[in-house]
Amino acid sequence: MYRTIAALLLLSNLIVAQAVTDAELARLLSSPQTLQSAIDIIAASRDKHVPLLLRWAKDESAKMQQYSSLSFGIMKAFGTLPVKGSNSVFE
Repeated sequence: MYRTIAALLLLSNLIVAQAVTDAELARLLSSPQTLQSAIDIIAASRDKHVPLLLRWAKDESAKMQQYSSLSFGIMKAFGTLPVKGSNSVFE
């Protein structure tokens, strides 16, 4: 029963992760109330979102600065994601 529930939760996270736009993810990362949801979405589809986070971390344009807490959210997301040997996003 617990495996079924866990599988359903994982599936729902994957569906949500596919549906979120870049702008929506930025908004979720920028708010303390939705930061954990953003991190869950990033973790569910790491290959898609980690490169985006890396681009945002380097981007100093006015477009990204409209999200005052985005930098904190990006740091929190990277601090929460597991690093796996040769699959590490930091290598």
